Amino acid sequence: MLESADRRQFRPGDHLTVRRWWQNVIPYSHHGVYEGDGVVIDFGGDATDHVKRVSLAYFQRESPRVEVVEHGRYTLTTGYLPPAVKPQEILGRARCLLGHRVLPQPYNVIGFNCEHIANWCVAGGYCESHQTRQFFALKARLVDGPFGLAVIRIPKLGQKAFPWVVASFLLSVAVRTTYDREIKRFYEWAEPAWQRYCAENGIA
Repeated sequence: MLESADRRQFRPGDHLTVRRWWQNVIPYSHHGVYEGDGVVIDFGGDATDHVKRVSLAYFQRESPRVEVVEHGRYTLTTGYLPPAVKPQEILGRARCLLGHRVLPQPYNVIGFNCEHIANWCVAGGYCESHQTRQFFALKARLVDGPFGLAVIRIPKLGQKAFPWVVASFLLSVAVRTTYDREIKRFYEWAEPAWQRYCAENGIA
């Protein structure tokens, strides 16, 4: 754990994250890529749809610490996070997005957030959001599983709750479909943008 946003503790290409609060109620993680010299390439951190450079202090803001995301690891709730590619590629991928004021879709929490973009840069094309996947896993374990078991074991409850079960199922399908569609949409736009950036800047 890092106690403050001290630029000396980070290396160019590091995947950074800070803890923030939505409406002072719901915690979430905000992500960016450290460019060096106290600068972070930031992805929609102020509800905008463009990628921009901000100071490390601005990136941290009210958060008590800035941390480096560990790649090349596996967890039960989110699955495998691929290892980071070389820093030169990470920075190139992040910088190739800077020239685009409008990305292919609006920033949204479910299918196109800062973690999708940071992972695409750092893991060389892998664009998943592990905090969103963790939400899916927690919902299945804490809500869908116990509720479904109660419906099965208590017939009277099952009859009354059937519409809610169907609604919850349809909501889960809609959210997951949105998640997958937005990832595909970004990937199909970003990879050609990265290839054009490589060609224009002589990157092999």
